[in-house]
Amino acid sequence: MLIVQIANLVHQTSGGLSRTMTELRNEYVALGHQVVVITPSDHFSDRIDESGVREIHVRAAKVPGWGGYRLISRRRQLKKLLTQIVPDVIEIHDQTTLWWLGTFARKIGAQSFVFSHESLSQLLASHLKNSWLANRLADNHHKRIARGTRHFICASQFAARELHRIGVEPIQISLGVDHEQFGSDQEIGNAADQLHTRQHTVALVGRLSPEKNPNVAVEAMRKICQQRDDLQLVVIGDGPMKKNLIKQSVGLPITFLGHVADREYIASVLRMSFCTLNLGDRETFSLSTLESLAAGTPAIVAKSGASREILASGCGVSTSLTPICIAEAIESMLLNDKSVVREMCQTRASQFTWENTAQTLLLNYQVVPPAPIEKVLNNTFEFGQVA
Repeated sequence: MLIVQIANLVHQTSGGLSRTMTELRNEYVALGHQVVVITPSDHFSDRIDESGVREIHVRAAKVPGWGGYRLISRRRQLKKLLTQIVPDVIEIHDQTTLWWLGTFARKIGAQSFVFSHESLSQLLASHLKNSWLANRLADNHHKRIARGTRHFICASQFAARELHRIGVEPIQISLGVDHEQFGSDQEIGNAADQLHTRQHTVALVGRLSPEKNPNVAVEAMRKICQQRDDLQLVVIGDGPMKKNLIKQSVGLPITFLGHVADREYIASVLRMSFCTLNLGDRETFSLSTLESLAAGTPAIVAKSGASREILASGCGVSTSLTPICIAEAIESMLLNDKSVVREMCQTRASQFTWENTAQTLLLNYQVVPPAPIEKVLNNTFEFGQVA
């Protein structure tokens, strides 16, 4: 099977979206399938990586004010590439700007599947400040997508809720985690001297953008530091809020490490922490929460969003997004028996694997009958050939 993954608004600091695409394509290749990945970049390139995945970077402009994200806006270029590639399946990893691909996929005889990486209703509500209007706009947009494909992929009940409103039953999956990497006992190595070295560490791993609410974590630390001086917060991630967050945290025991590419280092920070924070209230899944559990570290998550669906008894708490509530939740985590909690967290995380995720998706790709070709195409394309 030839699977094409397409995403807009993705780069090396994209976190969950980038990680999901990477892990899935690795599993697809391991199971004998061919994969092409199309993403935006500052220049065009077409190469085969060491694992056999064909990576196509399409030249695209940056979107002003979006933290360096790029947007493929030329539909004709994407259509030409897909016509030449002749995929069996197109994974659409952006339901906002690539909504039209479902209709085009049918024209070239490909099945298309739309991944719900964000709650469109919640995204719109955060800008419009009107939930009723946001829901109506989201419903209309999803109906437009559904005219091209009704195959939606959701990793949580929270993500599926807005599709249920328009009568669409999405394919439910769970994402995975690298248990070998996050579950090892390797101690933190390089850059340990950058930390405040206080007795107890709280970790926050994620993009520093408004939907993740990192500013609330800073204010929660301010509340805690009024009562005790043995806690520190370590923040891993980059984003448009970083400068303001650094200013906001002056005088507090908070270390900003920026974007960290070394996954082993991230895993070691999670293992040394007694709890982690994931305060995004629009999450349709939360890889950072799952990675925390795999490392044996309980998580404090927002009451709204999908993160709380990952938690089980003893693996953390969900709370309101106020500094006082978060501070209280952090202090409650200090009462845990670390060895007991570690076992409970890792037992819960063991239920999530990328192998299972990929196999579930491939089963659905194979069950769905091939799309009828609506237009005769003369262009053929040999896998690996440069466009």
